[in-house]
Amino acid sequence: MIAYQRFLNGDEGGLAVIIEEYGDRLLRYINSYVHDEMTAEDLLSETFLKLIVRRPRLRGEALFKTYLYAIGRNEALGWLRRQRHEVSLAEWLPDKHAEEAYGTVLRREQKRVLYRALEQIPPLYREVLYLAYFEGLSCREVASVLRKNSRQITNVLYRGKQALRAVMEREGADYEDL
Repeated sequence: MIAYQRFLNGDEGGLAVIIEEYGDRLLRYINSYVHDEMTAEDLLSETFLKLIVRRPRLRGEALFKTYLYAIGRNEALGWLRRQRHEVSLAEWLPDKHAEEAYGTVLRREQKRVLYRALEQIPPLYREVLYLAYFEGLSCREVASVLRKNSRQITNVLYRGKQALRAVMEREGADYEDL
């Protein structure tokens, strides 16, 4: 990533580009754990601070994004451990700002059915599906964030989709259109 390389070479403008490019999405990801915007902002700051202090030499944007999300996840999980706070899926999923863009009641209902179905599958399945489909991370990137190998993530992703499909079929929902 060019901006990160600029930052590593001493150009503080590179950091500004990184924060601009990843800040909002990473904030939503962290907030999906902590459910408090101000806390998520603090943890986002801690995430970028760790990036500034550690300055790892990474090759490629995929490794950089994975590294950044892993730091954010670890910060959120650490905060949760300190809070001893159990999170429900309804709180865990990010705000649905895109809902208005769809403009139809049908689409909103499909999302509601999907979220309700996601609540009924194991947390690991839910997290892997979230990172892969909501954040667009590859299996290798998800594996890096969750500290597992790619084969494990591929298996969990498959089992998660099967579990989600089973729940949606049981609920009588059409999962093909989601």
